[in-house]
Amino acid sequence: RTARYAAALRVMRRSRRCLSLPSRRYAPILLDVSYDHLLTRHWNRYVSIPLRQFSARVYLLLERRRHLMPERMQRYVWYMREYDTLYAYRRRAGIERTLSGLSRRMRRGNPLAESAGELFRLQGDLEADFLEFFPQLRAFVTGVTGTPPHQFGRVVLRPPG
Repeated sequence: RTARYAAALRVMRRSRRCLSLPSRRYAPILLDVSYDHLLTRHWNRYVSIPLRQFSARVYLLLERRRHLMPERMQRYVWYMREYDTLYAYRRRAGIERTLSGLSRRMRRGNPLAESAGELFRLQGDLEADFLEFFPQLRAFVTGVTGTPPHQFGRVVLRPPG
């Protein structure tokens, strides 16, 4: 539901048009990875605890619930923790590793593994779009759940504004 909402936004269509024609086919993946990177870069604007601490909490929570996961998910959780993927999104190397991994998991040839350069060349435009998008996403989540995102769980997200 959230993905459908995001895809319909004017700002997301604008971000998609920034991508080269061959990359547009993979826009949902590339923009998701890029926006995740940008969230880590602007983390303190939206979340009251440091990203490093948040990442550690997520890994601990996943580890505690590991017994409930299928084996494949358990391996992925190990990988996430081993390579600190949540925190690694802050750096270009983390984005490159993510895109390479996604590329390998796809059945047909694709440009994902080589797309980090394009995303970083476009970072100024994508960053402006992200800063417009994220408050809209937060408002949508509040409308769907009836709970402002800054009140979810034990992680305190900063209220908008």
